[in-house]
Amino acid sequence: STDDGGRTNPPTGAEAPVSSGTPGDLRQVDVDGVPACWVPTTGRWAVALLFGVGVRDESLVVRGIDHLVEHLTVFGLDHRALEFNAHVSATATAFTVTGAAEEVQAFLDHVGTALDRLDDARLDLERRVLRTEARGRPRTLNGLHLDHRFGPNGLGLLESEELGLRWLGAGDLQSWLGTWFTAGNAALAVVGPDPRGLRLHLPPGPRPTRAPAPPELIDQPTWSAVPGSVVAISTTAPRSARWTVTTELLTQVAEHRLRQVDGRSYSVVDLSLPVDAARTYTYVGADCLAEEADRVQEALSAELTRLRTRGPTADEVEAAIASLRRAMADDRAARGAA
Repeated sequence: STDDGGRTNPPTGAEAPVSSGTPGDLRQVDVDGVPACWVPTTGRWAVALLFGVGVRDESLVVRGIDHLVEHLTVFGLDHRALEFNAHVSATATAFTVTGAAEEVQAFLDHVGTALDRLDDARLDLERRVLRTEARGRPRTLNGLHLDHRFGPNGLGLLESEELGLRWLGAGDLQSWLGTWFTAGNAALAVVGPDPRGLRLHLPPGPRPTRAPAPPELIDQPTWSAVPGSVVAISTTAPRSARWTVTTELLTQVAEHRLRQVDGRSYSVVDLSLPVDAARTYTYVGADCLAEEADRVQEALSAELTRLRTRGPTADEVEAAIASLRRAMADDRAARGAA
């Protein structure tokens, strides 16, 4: 059979029976020609339709184009009648919905139709809405780190002004859609009953080639003083399980020292973003009173020096691994209960 977009539909779940899986297990299946990660449960569906394009794929001159596509795509849907959302991250654009089978399918129908041809009549209005939204969006210290490290490229664009909202036209959006918002660049994440009968109606197209990540502007230890009440460090490192444990360990060690021992910080947070397939960017920040910033910086530097020269203790490593395992177990439990 063939859908409205001219693509050959895969067999439905009834035509190609596969075991439905154990509730809570993560399975990989095909949904209308798009790869999907599926956690089998009963009841309502929770579905995320993801496209492999985010802020890091934009340029300074078109910054905000994915945000504009996202708003135009969901225009016409009613939050009072449907539980849905959409967002743009550094690496992806996501459209999410929770509901019964007919509600999920209606949402996916709407998204597929909108992406095939956006509503040009709403373009000027949505650009204005988004520029208004941006006025209330604060700049963060993490954004400053990204800016210093990458400049106006890749992850460095994450908190830059959405300059594209000043001028992007319908032709620019259609060109962008044809490159990035296609079946070949899509994936699904599903929690719920068997999703293989869903239809996506996405425009056909291959997965695009992503430009290489920009080179870092920082090639040696660098510091910068800015007004505020956070002391933070950032770096890039190879993506690996070892680095994930290292980040968790550093966050725990810093919070123990700064809150429990010194009493100068309330919380220490960490954030990681993929730079490319091989590297990750990591940020660790500790809040503090302005007058305590120098002492917090000194304590954070002392812990880093200890870890670098003497290494962590066995208890510190075990605590970091245990924390990550608890988080994974909680995530699996949440998927099974969804």
